[in-house]
Amino acid sequence: QSTGTAVASEVLEGKTFSNSSEVGLIGTMPNKGAINQTLNAGGSYTIPEGYHNGSGKVTANTLASQTSANAGAGQILSGYTAWVNGSKVTGTMANRGNLNWSGSNTTYTVPAGYYSGGTLDSRPSYNNGYNAGVSAGKAQGANFNNKVLWTNPDASHSYDFGTQTIPNLSSYSYIMISNISNVKYNPDSQPEKVTYCVYPTNLSVEVQMKSQAIGNEKYIKINKSANQISIRQGSSYDTEIVPLKIYGLY
Repeated sequence: QSTGTAVASEVLEGKTFSNSSEVGLIGTMPNKGAINQTLNAGGSYTIPEGYHNGSGKVTANTLASQTSANAGAGQILSGYTAWVNGSKVTGTMANRGNLNWSGSNTTYTVPAGYYSGGTLDSRPSYNNGYNAGVSAGKAQGANFNNKVLWTNPDASHSYDFGTQTIPNLSSYSYIMISNISNVKYNPDSQPEKVTYCVYPTNLSVEVQMKSQAIGNEKYIKINKSANQISIRQGSSYDTEIVPLKIYGLY
């Protein structure tokens, strides 16, 4: 008579055995052989039921493979730490707190570091610059009439401007033409009114001048090297102009 206490689940699958109750039984225990598993920090692995031959292993992944990053100490706030590619890095970035600055006609070099907020106030510089510009403008205005480069020889009659040579034109970067659109298309018409137009003296192409009369385009072309200005209407240089002055600005 056979003896034994093993049951099918306690015998390797496919193997036969007998116990005190029966003969010719077949085992059902799974044969897992060698199982290998890798884990990240904090991970877990449930070992399956069955027979293991002792060659399997559970391996922890390297810390470097789990902390891939590119921050350096200078990019981490001082007093804080971080793991970067397997190494613990202590931050060195200065904590500057709030940045509040207001300056007048000056610059401010911002120290490197972290800022939690703040206010940059440029109003004093703007106001000083504005006031200086107003003062300079007034000073220029006081001498304005001394900068007339050309004027209509006879302000009481219309003038066929065409192309004029303007003395000292090449000395200026900008000019201002007054009453540029006081243009008469025939001796009996009324001139149109636009007070001032400002142009750079390095114009290389003709530009359209403003006019209140729709469709009546006027064009100006400046040849700085030749000290010449041309004003025309349409395709010909026959624009008649009443009181007109050309000023050298700067």
